[in-house]
Amino acid sequence: LINKVDENGKPLDESFTQDDAKLLQLIGSQVAKAVHVTQLRTEQERNERLATIGQMISGLMHDMQTPMTSIVGFVELMGLPDCDAKEREEFSEIVKKEVDRLTQMIRAHLDFAKGKTDILLKKMGVGKFVEDMVNFLEKDFKENHIAIRTDLDYRGMIRVDESKIRRAFYNLAKNAKEAMPDGGTLTITTTEREGNVRFRFTDTGGGIPEEIRPRLFESFVTFGKENGTGLGLAQVKSAVDQHGGTIEVDSAIGKGTTFTITLPIGD
Repeated sequence: LINKVDENGKPLDESFTQDDAKLLQLIGSQVAKAVHVTQLRTEQERNERLATIGQMISGLMHDMQTPMTSIVGFVELMGLPDCDAKEREEFSEIVKKEVDRLTQMIRAHLDFAKGKTDILLKKMGVGKFVEDMVNFLEKDFKENHIAIRTDLDYRGMIRVDESKIRRAFYNLAKNAKEAMPDGGTLTITTTEREGNVRFRFTDTGGGIPEEIRPRLFESFVTFGKENGTGLGLAQVKSAVDQHGGTIEVDSAIGKGTTFTITLPIGD
């Protein structure tokens, strides 16, 4: 027989009845189930974290392919016997820019993973910023039969974290390119209204399915891409939110998509 004990662990004169034993058995069974469920939940959370890390690494590797290909190509050109000093200097500058781009890319992924919201606001010229971005993208887009057009109604100053906004805009441009596998046109426009600058990225791709749009800016939501991880637009939304801006999407199946980013000009 097993005797009952008090709160101090001292035996009592009473013995466990059959009903007490059944109750203890029931409690023990429920505790065992609870422990098992907790273990399963812990294992599931661990697996989900590992899957998330894997998806982020996959996304980073995918994003790194273009700048890495560019770096390797220009380094090979610099090694050719007929490459003169002027060309080497020009190619060297391109390689430096690509390395900077890789560094910013890695930092952006790490910041996004850690949930960092720090921004360094500085004034920059909108016109030059967009033109530099277009010059950087043009060769790659041309090879994919995509024309880039601009209509910069506002070319003045804006106060932003330039590296974060550059990364966000590159993600939008890359998204547009992937939406036009058979070629097309990307149109970038800027306008100013009531102390805000509105940036529009319009592609002539196949459009975004309506059921995807409400979750478009969530992490790992993707569609119609073999290698897409769904991190790009989530990072765009994060950067825009950090600047106190907004992002909207307007899309029509078979006609294309427009992303509109509105950012405050700042002091």
